[in-house]
Amino acid sequence: MTPAPFHPLAPISPSLWVTTSQDVAVLLQTHREAIDQLRDLVKDDVPAGGWDGHWMKYDDIFYLRYILSFGKPKAAVTQVGSST
Repeated sequence: MTPAPFHPLAPISPSLWVTTSQDVAVLLQTHREAIDQLRDLVKDDVPAGGWDGHWMKYDDIFYLRYILSFGKPKAAVTQVGSST
């Protein structure tokens, strides 16, 4: 069976919806405390203004990535420091 061609205005099947475990807004909300803790733990290693002037932006999504990878803020500190 050939799949139907994609149409940008066609409704999206519920089976293709983003689950809450993939929804960035939900992940940010779920891990808010850990993100804030990690940000505080590395504040002396991060450039002023949260941006290195080239490509690295130290925002909530940056910290979320490390929380999801390492589980706890203290476990992620060394890794965040190595990215500065």
